Amino acid sequence: MATADDSEVVARPEPDRSKAKSLVLDALTAVIPGLKADAVDERQELYADLGMDSLRFVQLLVELEEGSTST
Repeated sequence: MATADDSEVVARPEPDRSKAKSLVLDALTAVIPGLKADAVDERQELYADLGMDSLRFVQLLVELEEGSTST
């Protein structure tokens, strides 16, 4: 892919679905007390179904960032 200033564009490889799902479930269980990974359905909504609020959402983002950089 060429750019106007001839800089390189680097694309990170996409994680496989099972690895991504595991990363998200680990992060969710870290920020929602009492949540069990096997009780989570990927169709559930964070706010309506899992009771997430804005603070926990930010915590989730931090957990996801930390988890994605550790692999």
